[in-house]
Amino acid sequence: RRDTGGRAGRGRTRLSAGTNKRADDSMDMDDSTGDDSTGATTSENADPNTRGREHERTRPTIEDLLLAYLATGRVDPGVEQFLAHEFQPRDVRRLARSVDAAATKVHAILSERIAPAAQSCALRIAELRALARWRERSGAIGL
Repeated sequence: RRDTGGRAGRGRTRLSAGTNKRADDSMDMDDSTGDDSTGATTSENADPNTRGREHERTRPTIEDLLLAYLATGRVDPGVEQFLAHEFQPRDVRRLARSVDAAATKVHAILSERIAPAAQSCALRIAELRALARWRERSGAIGL
């Protein structure tokens, strides 16, 4: 739902019950699974800031959910609701064009600059490996 504050057009977005606004203006989405178990195990790679709080359930932020949507293509129901209420179709088309243009630019840079540099690096590494083995291969003939 939108609260336009008495004005026409875009206004502030009223957050639903499943969304919590944090102090840094990022949003937390309520996990709709209803599962209270965290399944967390202690690990040597665990975040030191959360040590001793493994039993607390951490909610994924909207940024985490959008990244998961981008990576997997599966959209969380909360994210789908957020996107449906936040963006108009013309905004989505404009965003799609700009994302496509950015991806095309990244691809061009990768193929024009990064790929040749990576090939050159691979060739030099192969040469260095061959030079490193030179002594053991040429030692038999007295060089």
